[in-house]
Amino acid sequence: MLGHQSHRHHLLALLVLTLFLLLDGLTVHAQASRHLALGNPSGASSDPAQPANYLIIRDQYALSYQRDRGIPMWVSWHLESADLGTTPRYSGPFITDTSLPIGWPRVTHNDYTNSGYDRGHMTPSADRTATVADNEATFILTNVLPQAPTNNQGLWAQLEEHARDLVRQGNELYIISGGSGALGTLAGGKLTIPAVVWKVILVLPVGMGDDAARVTATTQVLAVWIPNDGSVAGNSWQEYTTTARCIEQRTGLDLFAPVGDVAEATIEGEGCPTAQPAYAIFLPIVVRVAPLTPGYVGSRDPALAGVTISQRDRAGAP
Repeated sequence: MLGHQSHRHHLLALLVLTLFLLLDGLTVHAQASRHLALGNPSGASSDPAQPANYLIIRDQYALSYQRDRGIPMWVSWHLESADLGTTPRYSGPFITDTSLPIGWPRVTHNDYTNSGYDRGHMTPSADRTATVADNEATFILTNVLPQAPTNNQGLWAQLEEHARDLVRQGNELYIISGGSGALGTLAGGKLTIPAVVWKVILVLPVGMGDDAARVTATTQVLAVWIPNDGSVAGNSWQEYTTTARCIEQRTGLDLFAPVGDVAEATIEGEGCPTAQPAYAIFLPIVVRVAPLTPGYVGSRDPALAGVTISQRDRAGAP
């Protein structure tokens, strides 16, 4: 009897140790991810009990997923020259994320079909062309949100190319993007259409060592806050520049937390202008039950703010 009890205790100890190592491994992985070197903006966790702030880490990017919105809160990725290769763009359907916890709704390619919205990448396909696996990972639907075609295929795509040009000029980038607010939903409420899409890009000359420690008060940071509708047609992304601090105020995120306080305060810039209330984008301004008219024109003020498969790419827009 004593021998059996000792054996059970030994097995229990092994089980506890295994669980500890698994959890510790997840923590180390999160800390070691190059995509989170400048912080986890929402304190996202890989705990399924946190469905509004669920951390997913891949080799290609890290993100906070919101189960009930069906889209990421933010996606963060490091971009360097080694990420830019010659791998052709994946041409299949967008990929359902089967890694989500059991019982969670899972977005599919067809949830976007004929909706009037693009399947809008956060980490772009063209930022991950070193290998086939890297490129395909950008098509997993937890890296995607409903994006107005005039936004996604116009100024947003131009900003993405600008970022890659910065890398070709000898820089490495830390990029974070996401969507805020709600214009309505798709797929029976499974997918939220964000009212605004935003992006922050931190630019560092290629170098060695701790990148957070290399950030100084003169480090370049670019931020945009862009309405997710047809009002942006024909406009440039430069018309929607803002500050990282303003985006923090509007989203509640904490960007660049590992950076020294003096440098962080400087590179994040001023807060939102008081004439543009931050709360405006959190209101469901319009609930759309039909696809957006491509030529829709609304306010160009960002604070007032299934897929149509584009001719450019049958798999969906970038």
